[in-house]
Amino acid sequence: MKQEINFILDTLKDYLKIVPKEKDVLSVFVGLRPLVLPENKEVGTKEISRDHKLKVTASKLITITGGKWTTYRKMAEDTVDQAIEVGSLSAGPCQTQTLKIH
Repeated sequence: MKQEINFILDTLKDYLKIVPKEKDVLSVFVGLRPLVLPENKEVGTKEISRDHKLKVTASKLITITGGKWTTYRKMAEDTVDQAIEVGSLSAGPCQTQTLKIH
């Protein structure tokens, strides 16, 4: 994990005026990335798409799988759009497209 932290800190120096140091890292997130197994189960994990997939059951349960940290807004928008469609809800334009994270 230290190697990943150092990589990120090293990359940040090209983008930030005040570069964070290792002591500035307060938490990290690690885990397994859920991948969506394709119809052709003969492929290896490198060939499996990192795109997210939405599935709606007969009971109208919406499940989202896959995806990447870098596409979380698109994943959320697609899920909300699906919920609007499934629930026959009224909707306006997406308001988070330009919302700043920090």
